[in-house]
Amino acid sequence: MRRLAALSLLLASVARADIDPATVVVVGSARDPESAALARDYARSRAIPEANVVLLDLPAGAAASVSWADYARLILNPLREELPRRGLVAGKAGGAADARGRAAFLATDDPKARWLVLCHGVPWLIRRDAGPDGKVPGPSPASESASVDSELALLAMPDADPSGHRPNPWFGQTEEGEATRRLLRTARLDGPSAAAVRRALAGARLAEERGLRGRAYVDLGGPYKEGDQWLGRVEQQCRALGFPTTADTARAPLGGDTRFDAPALYFGWYEASPKGRVAEAETRLAPGAVAFHLHSFSAAALRDGRNGWVGALVEKGAGLTFGNVAEPYLALTIRPEIVLAGLARGMTAGEAAWAATPAVSWMGVIVGDPLYRPFATPLHEQIDPRRHPADPWTSYAYLRAASLEQVEPDIREALLGTGLQRSPSLAALLAFARQRQAAGKPFSWPNRALPRLAEEDTGLLLEAARFLKASGRADEAGEIQHLLRERLAGDPARLKALTDEAAR
Repeated sequence: MRRLAALSLLLASVARADIDPATVVVVGSARDPESAALARDYARSRAIPEANVVLLDLPAGAAASVSWADYARLILNPLREELPRRGLVAGKAGGAADARGRAAFLATDDPKARWLVLCHGVPWLIRRDAGPDGKVPGPSPASESASVDSELALLAMPDADPSGHRPNPWFGQTEEGEATRRLLRTARLDGPSAAAVRRALAGARLAEERGLRGRAYVDLGGPYKEGDQWLGRVEQQCRALGFPTTADTARAPLGGDTRFDAPALYFGWYEASPKGRVAEAETRLAPGAVAFHLHSFSAAALRDGRNGWVGALVEKGAGLTFGNVAEPYLALTIRPEIVLAGLARGMTAGEAAWAATPAVSWMGVIVGDPLYRPFATPLHEQIDPRRHPADPWTSYAYLRAASLEQVEPDIREALLGTGLQRSPSLAALLAFARQRQAAGKPFSWPNRALPRLAEEDTGLLLEAARFLKASGRADEAGEIQHLLRERLAGDPARLKALTDEAAR
């Protein structure tokens, strides 16, 4: 018991002050009932004052992109009028508009508002203006396109030429300083539908209350050394945090025989659209999952749940994801290892993502509740039965605790056994059996007693069948292979690939 108490202290997370809800402004569309309802409901859920909800007069069914003139007319200038009127930003809009229609902003003091949360229904891309020849120029480091979110971060600052990016004063920072005070950090509650956004928010609330529980998947093998180095650090972080981790270095996406149960952390690159295990219709992320796929246009089709990475990840339940609306160039993309390090220190999703964002007036979007803390509930509380009743995700908290390097073998076995008792699952049974086998002890395999075995991840089923066959338990392995054949009867090619693999 003394060792378990010491483990509880070891697993405690770092506490940080909460973001003041009075500093958060929520922006939706007045003509889109779902957008307006989402903005109001989110504000209530986070105790954000009703006066901080701003509904813009955007056209119904607003398009993904706007011109610079429409950005100024429909989004920027109305916010520069409304936020000072509500006492949320100190200053006023006035004077002649510039060539793109933006009213000048005269700042008088630091803004009370520190965050802007844009809701489903608000456009996310400011497109390039055509040149004198009528043609729209291609990508360049001086691109005149930008994400609405990144451009709005400068709302309380004097206008600057929107040709190219500006350094983000929050990059690498955890505390507010003189350079950051006038920047309004932004995030977006968006995805293929308002319903998908609400499901993702519900998962984030569950993870905040009971812990981020599941496994980690890192898909390396991208085209540039620097990006692979970032994801290599992410893999190390996941393992250090105790998450059972699958890392793949092949240049293809995580394939059909890869285990992909309970993805709580997913980081990958460099496919243009979702493929592999992530794209399968039955794939669902763990509640509150932090999920990211690095691609230049990962958020260009933000509301496409099949062809766009950010949209697909939200559709599958991501509590936090991030991406680019147009070509950002690798050095100016959000840094995944900095995001994960910040979250692990107790930062909110918004704080961690902005500390990992090199540039503003650029291409990035942060999608998810910026106040969400994936690591708000320490691991020792997640495995304390006095705090939370068992649910289908409980066993993954025990799996994470048992995976920490500092845990001794006898405590590891006790944790895995308790997790299996409290929340029976194939993942828990497989981990417990492996631990017993490693210690030279016998193990039982009551797979028929497991709930929802037929619903388990196909990759996990295959992994269990391999383990059983290697352990001399051909009958139990055969039962799982039979289950796989039933599951994949409608997909002969995949069935053959999986069963051939299981037979080897």
